[in-house]
Amino acid sequence: MSVEALRALLDQVRRTEAAGDRIAAHRLLDRAPLELRRFGSFHYARGALAFRLGDVTRAVEAFEQAVQLEPLVAEFHANLGAALFERARRTGGLEPRGENAPLHADLLRAEAALQRAAELTPKLSSVFNNLGLVRCELGQWTDALDAFDRALSLNPRDVHALYNRAAALSQLNRHEESLTTLEAILEIDPSFGPARASRKSTLERLERQRRA
Repeated sequence: MSVEALRALLDQVRRTEAAGDRIAAHRLLDRAPLELRRFGSFHYARGALAFRLGDVTRAVEAFEQAVQLEPLVAEFHANLGAALFERARRTGGLEPRGENAPLHADLLRAEAALQRAAELTPKLSSVFNNLGLVRCELGQWTDALDAFDRALSLNPRDVHALYNRAAALSQLNRHEESLTTLEAILEIDPSFGPARASRKSTLERLERQRRA
């Protein structure tokens, strides 16, 4: 009965949010009976809604509960990692960068959560892309590149993963490869503005190197 009740509640939450009232949807979850709170999917729904409402701390707490209750669900770990990364970004945990910089605890936890998600379901390109982004902020450029390459092995036309790959290559001073990656993006999506700007700056950098 509890499973059916949970399904009915989550359906009601989705309908309420789809109608444009996220606050009311949030209240529905807050008022849920205790018997439904033993399901990881209940807390996952709370976390996802909190994230969409911009409350990343509440999202982190809810995803942590989901993971604790159902530790073998990759999606729970993946969203916990994404929420931790966003909280680090918002609280300034991404500055300063580099191996010798003080590391924000949320970044390290985000990396661990995303790694676990990748272990549980190694076929989600978004997990590897997010893992690469976290590693970039930790200054782990080679490991970040590996993660972006894994993402692209699953979704070769993902322009965002390609762009992140180009950025990692640039940080590793592999500018020719970065340029090739940026040009691949523009072949897929000529309107991708960041790639066009990065291509221009990379060409200028390579030209300066040739003149030096």
